[in-house]
Amino acid sequence: LNAGTGGQILRAKYGSVARAEIRRGVGAIFPGTTTNYISIPDAANLRLTQDPEIAVRFTVESLTPSSWQSLACKWAGGGQKSILFGIAGSGSGQLNFQKSADGTTNDSQFASVTLASAGLVVGNTYWLRARVVGTNLYFEWAPDSPTKPSSGWTQIGTTRTLTSSTIWAGTSPFWIGVNTSTSNEPLTGVL
Repeated sequence: LNAGTGGQILRAKYGSVARAEIRRGVGAIFPGTTTNYISIPDAANLRLTQDPEIAVRFTVESLTPSSWQSLACKWAGGGQKSILFGIAGSGSGQLNFQKSADGTTNDSQFASVTLASAGLVVGNTYWLRARVVGTNLYFEWAPDSPTKPSSGWTQIGTTRTLTSSTIWAGTSPFWIGVNTSTSNEPLTGVL
């Protein structure tokens, strides 16, 4: 991380040309371009193979994005699909979680209701999470707080069911703000 103007803005550089602007007290700012993302190299502790929980602090830019918005994933081609958490595009505004048991086959579930139906409001910051317990998948939100809440989560829609509890221990990087590579589903918003 390199300190920016007056220490208020930090820029993180990962990979060759990628950048995510990080503002103290705000978060990582993603303008929806393919060159703005965070990529964390593979490590054993990032191989979430059983009952993963992905939680992000997110400022809602749109309740019905026109294109997919990747929040966080460990997802790549060549048999390296593990988990993906994002917001569906085409104006649906539903959270989506995908996982693979073998690195190639998708097991995808959408929240049964939209973010708007769950009561979220554009411009506000919330905690969003996808939580897996066995084959049960829970989409949840919580009010904004500086750290991930230990309680106070509200389920978004109904519990979804995955086809299996197995998750591939892929070796792809952990991506934040894009999916699979620097060219897929760039995020517009603040994490």
